[in-house]
Amino acid sequence: MARYLIVFLFLLSNSAFAADQREVRLRMRKAYAAFTSLQKYLVSEERFSAADNEAEIRNLISDLQGTFHSDGLAESPYKNEPGFKSTLHILNDLLDDAQNRFVEGNKGYSLWRLRTASNYCVTCHTRLEVSYDFSGTDLGDTDLNTFELGEFYLATRQFQRAGEQFMKAATDPEFAARRLESLRKWLLVQTRVHPDPKNAIKGLVRVLNRQSLPEYQSEVLRGWLASLRRWKTEQPFKDPVVQAENLIELGVKLNDPLGGANGSVELLRASSTLHKALEKGAEVDRAKVLYLLGLAYSELPMFFVNELPELFLESCIREFPGSDDAKRAYRLYERLMTLGYTGSGGTRIPDTVRLSMKELHDLAYGIPRMEERI
Repeated sequence: MARYLIVFLFLLSNSAFAADQREVRLRMRKAYAAFTSLQKYLVSEERFSAADNEAEIRNLISDLQGTFHSDGLAESPYKNEPGFKSTLHILNDLLDDAQNRFVEGNKGYSLWRLRTASNYCVTCHTRLEVSYDFSGTDLGDTDLNTFELGEFYLATRQFQRAGEQFMKAATDPEFAARRLESLRKWLLVQTRVHPDPKNAIKGLVRVLNRQSLPEYQSEVLRGWLASLRRWKTEQPFKDPVVQAENLIELGVKLNDPLGGANGSVELLRASSTLHKALEKGAEVDRAKVLYLLGLAYSELPMFFVNELPELFLESCIREFPGSDDAKRAYRLYERLMTLGYTGSGGTRIPDTVRLSMKELHDLAYGIPRMEERI
């Protein structure tokens, strides 16, 4: 994403907000205004670093901090959603760090922190199908390019506008280097927010027919098309969790980074279905859903934040210690953490991380803590 920051706006259009939460809405509107005003600085390092703009930028970041640190947001209807509190905590730390570095004069680092935050926003914003988009104000004259406009609209829940800008970027030679990134973001809207396989098929066919694509990109798009065509003829499932599990199984089998084939469509659809299932509370096997979400996101590293799989897997382990799903979650968690720290370079896993992994291992396998054995 030219990465921007906002996680709060997914709450604006949710019916769970009652009349007595108007104050939270007003806070978020203020934050949206600050976020919009910040854009002209985020796209220009020179403008962001200019002394004449320092006071305004500090105030805008402060406005965003005020929203994210607010008790109203922490007590939102999604406070029990797995990963929500962790994501909110990460964003609070990020904003504090960006402001502190900016005040210290390390403006380049502050700009980088602000630009790299929207991974967290988009993950929240696009997790469920929505009946309507957030109606933001028109940016008017802006320095944002086509791709950056798409990111801004995606981060602020203006999904139709976002999709239009990403498709425009995908078919513009000026953004050839970001074509796949643009199409991935466009695909998010088509599979999770406004799910429509017919429209998605039309869009991808148009790109394949009109663009001279490298063979690898053509293979990726053809893989998406095959998945979308299967979706178009798919029979409805009675049990959404079973459907999601089947989609994940197929998606994992299809993932072949070297061959170009991929199961992104199946995995995106499965993750959205599982988020919907979580909203049903006691009606679903929550432990299984949390594990499956961790598995699905672990296969979608090009779409979402790196920490997301671990957040769901850890939630599964802590909420259901000793269960079969907790054991499955830990095995995947261990593999992801080990790969993340060692990779091919053999980097040593930090001691603090090892201690955390040991704690989760013991929880997953029902091993009492030392003080509990005495």
